Amino acid sequence: MAWTYSANPSAGNDLETVRFLSGDTESADQQMQDAEVNYLISLAGSGNVVQASIFCCQALASKYTRQANKTVGDLKIDMATIAKSYRDQAKSLEELLTSGLGTPVPYAGGISISDAQSVEDDTDRTPNAFSVGLNDNYRNTNNNPSWISDFGNE
Repeated sequence: MAWTYSANPSAGNDLETVRFLSGDTESADQQMQDAEVNYLISLAGSGNVVQASIFCCQALASKYTRQANKTVGDLKIDMATIAKSYRDQAKSLEELLTSGLGTPVPYAGGISISDAQSVEDDTDRTPNAFSVGLNDNYRNTNNNPSWISDFGNE
């Protein structure tokens, strides 16, 4: 089975990005084969690398949870700690996903009064192509253009 990582996580390279986010980047300590990662990418959906990374971390946490701790002399390998680290990484990635950084979140502007005002006050935005003057009161002579001053006063 193959394991690849070229240290180039980027848009369009889901395998590299998932390996980067899940921490499976050391060729001397390979955690998941390409086929396994690609399978989890397919479960998460194309382009959803954060969710695929969460799946990888959860799978690795399960893998290490099943293994016993090992001690040889002064060297101790604590599999429970490794499993906890992967669970913690999965939680961190879930927070990233729910914060809106992992996937695009639709925005509908102008729903609240303060949001509409901030959009209106933004000098860098393109101007409206048209606007509706529902609140214009042409009978109020204080705001009327000169050509409309006699409108309705017949």
